[in-house]
Amino acid sequence: MRNLSIPRSANPWTMILGGLAMIFVAGCGGGGDSKLDVSGNVTYDGQPVEEGEILFTVAGFATEASRISDGHFSVRVPPGPAKVV
Repeated sequence: MRNLSIPRSANPWTMILGGLAMIFVAGCGGGGDSKLDVSGNVTYDGQPVEEGEILFTVAGFATEASRISDGHFSVRVPPGPAKVV
């Protein structure tokens, strides 16, 4: 699990989603059809984001969504490069 800290002057959603996409892409590799567990913490100004949603898009298709609850998310997604929206 990784913690993300966002500077006060940054657009919070751009930083959150961009950071999560980099973590996800950096942590993926290999092949196969199985899904991978992806989880982490989302903070803004050092505090957990109370609630929200993360959508992982792989190969142009919306594949998996996860709720952010008390700053934490957990989801299973197919391996490979992904965008977080």
